[in-house]
Amino acid sequence: STRSTLSNIVQNSAMLKLSPSDGPEWTQEQLAALTHFVNCHGSDNSPVWVGERRITIGGTEKRFFPKAVIAEKLDRKIDMGAIVAAECCYGGQLYDPRGQHAPICNTYLANGAAAFCGSSTIAYGQAVGQSAADYLTQHFMVNLLDGKTVGQAMELARQTFIAGNSMQGVNLKTIAQFSVFGDASVRPVAGTAASAKALATMSDDEFEVSQMLQLQEELVAEGLSLADRVAIALFDGTLAIDDIIIGQLEAMALSEGLTDIVRLSTEMEPPPIMAKSSSATVKEVYHHIFGAIDGDGEYGMAVLTVLERDNKLVSKEICYRK
Repeated sequence: STRSTLSNIVQNSAMLKLSPSDGPEWTQEQLAALTHFVNCHGSDNSPVWVGERRITIGGTEKRFFPKAVIAEKLDRKIDMGAIVAAECCYGGQLYDPRGQHAPICNTYLANGAAAFCGSSTIAYGQAVGQSAADYLTQHFMVNLLDGKTVGQAMELARQTFIAGNSMQGVNLKTIAQFSVFGDASVRPVAGTAASAKALATMSDDEFEVSQMLQLQEELVAEGLSLADRVAIALFDGTLAIDDIIIGQLEAMALSEGLTDIVRLSTEMEPPPIMAKSSSATVKEVYHHIFGAIDGDGEYGMAVLTVLERDNKLVSKEICYRK
């Protein structure tokens, strides 16, 4: 999925580094790029991100997780103004650094990064395709590279994500857990505003303020529109699920190799705009089956999301712990 994400952000993946083989002894020259996108595994209260390698031993596939990024090895190697997006679990977690190095997020900012987007908890995404954390982080980077301020880039990323994805449980979690750190008013990349300014008869400061106010108005209008037209999952704990459906869900989870499963089912609340319509709404329920993948330890977690529509299971998607 990382190659796809890089292609969406910068139109190619030629600069992609892979762990293992690359890292964690990154040189200053390797880290000199001003755009950093990271898709590794992260852990709770840890200043280390790890890569992944799959090896077949005795007919059984095993996964190994070598260190890829170590916070203290980034010190004095990050160029001023760098922008960073990390899909990693706990990539944006802030913890008490006493007894160990500060989080990677803080390390980037302390060394001059202009913006850091990361998750405070466990994040999910597909192994091959795109979903959840993949989408939100790449939207953020695309917006920054288009000349948006740090705050605008994150707000627009959230709105794009909401408009393009069902607001079921995993996606709601993604919206809540990813934050941006840095000065929200900073514009790290010049973007294309200069060409528009050539047509304006105002000072640089006046033009900047005008552009920011215009986009802010657009963001507010789009936010209000999304609130009116987007269905959102309900978490009220009273949803009854048919035993036959539960059996089918458990069989699906087993077929994906999940064990020690926990199920969370939520019904989608029709958007307010539907309440104004006389059209009948279709009942939609999203079932999230969280489980472990045998033998993969801490990083062996996944969530299988299954859509039920009018008492029939119609689609499924599996995402893995970042």
